[in-house]
Amino acid sequence: EIYTLSLHDALPICVSLLSHVRGVSEEWMGELSRVEHVSAVRGRGFLIGIDFDAPIAPAVVTTGRARGFILNATGPSTLRLAPALTLRRNEAADFTRALPSIISDAMASQEESA
Repeated sequence: EIYTLSLHDALPICVSLLSHVRGVSEEWMGELSRVEHVSAVRGRGFLIGIDFDAPIAPAVVTTGRARGFILNATGPSTLRLAPALTLRRNEAADFTRALPSIISDAMASQEESA
């Protein structure tokens, strides 16, 4: 038997998901803004932009991908995060904890190639 959701069934699920995203993203953006070399964090929900104080975003993408994170540089100093709406707090925290060493390694790789 196939079960289909009615709008009546789906609405509480959607409200719960949006509440989850709002709560996690606000906390996460605050934590990301305290990482060294991060000059600004902006966004809505889980679509988050991180500006760095140097043009390191492409190197951060390369280094982060090697560590299992899906990242996108939208400019020389801007990183875009767009995780699934089901991202859990501990997964966001894992990235935040990894970001300082990703930045450090990315900066070192840029210096080596210069």
